[in-house]
Amino acid sequence: MKEGARSAVFLTAATLVALVAVGAGLSVLGTPAAQRERALDRARLQDLRRIAVAVERYFDRHGALPPDLDALGRQADLRLDLHDPETGKPYVYRPLGDTSYEICAHFSAAHDDGTGAWAHGAGLQCFRRQAGPQVSATMG
Repeated sequence: MKEGARSAVFLTAATLVALVAVGAGLSVLGTPAAQRERALDRARLQDLRRIAVAVERYFDRHGALPPDLDALGRQADLRLDLHDPETGKPYVYRPLGDTSYEICAHFSAAHDDGTGAWAHGAGLQCFRRQAGPQVSATMG
């Protein structure tokens, strides 16, 4: 085999190996866009968990649920992200009763956190929570 032919075979083989490696990496890790969506969903979920903790603290101090997210944001001892990291729109918070409320966000994909407490589907998902002594059973 001539030197030029060997080089062409080697180049073709190296290219195929590189393409297979890139394809395998994308299948394991996902595309950059999918990775970004997962990171945004993780941030949303973390924000909602912090909001739930802030609601509990507010309830402990005031004996009532906060009327809205702005009331939580005014608490000096907490730093909360009250807006979606991608859209900048505020998360949804609704008091449902004296001690129950829900917090909602738009998620890119479904996720099960293993506990069921924060498992969610894609799209707008709301989590009902309870403030007060029974909070440890519902906050997960």
